[in-house]
Amino acid sequence: MSEIINGIKSDLYRKEIIDTLQKLAKGMPAYKEIVFFVKCVRDYYLADFEKGGPDIAVIGSGIPEELVLASGKRPYWILGGSRVSSMWADDAVPRDTDPVSRLSLGYLKSCFTKKALILVPLVNDSARKLAYILKSEGLKVHTVHFPPVKNADSIEEWNRQYEACRSAIAFHLKKPLTKRALQKSKEQIRRAKTSIRDFLEISEGVINGTCRMFILGSYYCAENLSEWSRRLGCLTARLRKEKAAGKSGKSKVLLLGSPVYFPNFKVPFLIEETGVEGCLQADYTTLPLQNGGGLARTQKTDSIADFFTSDASPAYVKNNSLAKSGQIKTIGVSNHNLAEIKRANEILAAEGLKISAVQNHYSLLHRSSERAGILDYCRENGITFYSSMVLEQGALTGRYHETNPFPEGTGRGEAYNPHLKELTALIDELKIIGTRFDASPAQVATAWAIAKGTLPIIGVTKVNQVEEAAKAARIELTADEISRLERLGDETGVHTLREWEKEM
Repeated sequence: MSEIINGIKSDLYRKEIIDTLQKLAKGMPAYKEIVFFVKCVRDYYLADFEKGGPDIAVIGSGIPEELVLASGKRPYWILGGSRVSSMWADDAVPRDTDPVSRLSLGYLKSCFTKKALILVPLVNDSARKLAYILKSEGLKVHTVHFPPVKNADSIEEWNRQYEACRSAIAFHLKKPLTKRALQKSKEQIRRAKTSIRDFLEISEGVINGTCRMFILGSYYCAENLSEWSRRLGCLTARLRKEKAAGKSGKSKVLLLGSPVYFPNFKVPFLIEETGVEGCLQADYTTLPLQNGGGLARTQKTDSIADFFTSDASPAYVKNNSLAKSGQIKTIGVSNHNLAEIKRANEILAAEGLKISAVQNHYSLLHRSSERAGILDYCRENGITFYSSMVLEQGALTGRYHETNPFPEGTGRGEAYNPHLKELTALIDELKIIGTRFDASPAQVATAWAIAKGTLPIIGVTKVNQVEEAAKAARIELTADEISRLERLGDETGVHTLREWEKEM
């Protein structure tokens, strides 16, 4: 497969693709069908950069696929796979932004998405942040919020979101999405999902788990989904013969959560290096998880839309059953006020469960969680409070000031640059206190959050940043120092709630 792999140009991004393909190739049988999937992936990651970019880009996989495929345009699925692309987002988001959002934003800020309509499913707070940032960058964004379960109670809202998304695509492309085109796309997806289930059933123990993940991920790269399904069927038939000849085994590791997508195969590579045989990823392209925890065949589906009613949807994999069985150790909520936290605990209590973690915006500039009684409630109920935005996206690090503002045109610049003068006294006090501990303003601000009984979320990408964060944990502020910092924080008058946040 070397001639296929080497067709990619060797800049930093393409080097990541080459390196991953080369490492994957070592564990892949040289079957012609697998060569086809490698070519699908290689050509996919080349085409959109070399042909001026896609007309439609999709964040994640929470959009009914038939809507995208029926357009007749090849979509670009932003699945958060590239570590290199995360560097492209550094000027727009803080280090503690979740990896998928960073990676996605990196792709989307690059020049090849300027003409695309970007579809963003609002599945969590990070997605809302991402949509806000993309809109502020002047990109074309349509957000959708499909209910997590498609049933009698949610069908009206589900249909409304579906039609709004359909209209947005049609308007962008200046062509209708006809009923015939939608039905054709649904049938292609149904066949593909059927071929995936057959492949998963037969391939376990015959080829390694990382290879299986790669093949499944190539689904999103297919130029012709029908041909992709046919090739997968041919590979399944080949593997069935090998299995009949005695080659078999069982996956010993099941990956849940954010799916693994090319080229970021760091986790499955690490698992393989430990010598563990077999690794399986569970997301909606695989077989649904049943109550007993096993994988089993289910009914045929017309589209991803139907998977919202099954045990495994893009974001929900029978979490309730997994929690009750002890496989999910803790349950948390984010950006919730006190009433919402209490209500969530009431719902969980009926199942013998409870909230173990709350994550909210909490800093010297934003203490609404404290004033609303959330910190007290967490302390009284054994809930860990995770403080996010402790450094206000860098505004409390001392790095930025009137003569050295945030980069213009960035979300952080728009939020904080108008207030840098008001932050001066607070930053100066952080520096003064820091001299007693040989610590930076960022370390002192982090130490304050720890002193308040919270667990700060600190974004790190380098070893020295880990060491700095560890030092903050050893700083013990006096009551007077805490009081002075909070008074100066209040006196700034700066309240930088972003679009995705709310007062508590």
